[in-house]
Amino acid sequence: MKRVFAAAALLTLLSMPVATAENLPPFKADPPGVADFSRMKLKTIDGARVMLADFSGKVLLLNFASTWCVPCYAEMPALNRLYAAYREKGLAVIAVVVHNGGAAKAKKFAEKTGARFPVLVEGETDVMLQLGLSELPVSYILDKKGNAVAKVSGAVAWDGPEAFTYLDMWLKQ
Repeated sequence: MKRVFAAAALLTLLSMPVATAENLPPFKADPPGVADFSRMKLKTIDGARVMLADFSGKVLLLNFASTWCVPCYAEMPALNRLYAAYREKGLAVIAVVVHNGGAAKAKKFAEKTGARFPVLVEGETDVMLQLGLSELPVSYILDKKGNAVAKVSGAVAWDGPEAFTYLDMWLKQ
């Protein structure tokens, strides 16, 4: 099974254009589909448990990434700029590193990307399987009550006017 996953990951990487922070497509939100985060178990890179309920009252951008995902690295500077511009307005951003081999690799991912927001790792659950995801990066936006309101597939320009306008709408509610 690991070989199949590795082969699929390699083919995906080879078939996609190289994504850089300068050429990310504009933000586009889709309906979240059936996104149940209630059983998700997350941990900090230091091993402390994190519950999504900890972010209640904030709009939450939940970004799923992996250490082998080139577009995941490419969108991190834009996510950092978004976080810097919106953290005081009530936006929380967290990255969840999946399929990564544990906290040590997630910590290296955080260091390499310069993430200025929390980088978490999946706990005992397989987040990709639990959410029915087959691609990375993928992000969800949760409203202040913790309900998924949007899904964003692929790396996007999080620091562009489309993302700002969309998030402003949810932060005002």
